[in-house]
Amino acid sequence: MTYYERWAASLVAICLERGTLTRAELDAQLGGEGQGQGLDEQATECPPTL
Repeated sequence: MTYYERWAASLVAICLERGTLTRAELDAQLGGEGQGQGLDEQATECPPTL
């Protein structure tokens, strides 16, 4: 993953954890589940910091 992909995945994970964004809203914005480059479960985990 690039720096920006990790940054985006971390931001999404935080929003999901805090309830700012729901999984349904995320799927709707990304084009729905199973389509295109949708976000999978692993991507919602924050990457380790260095």
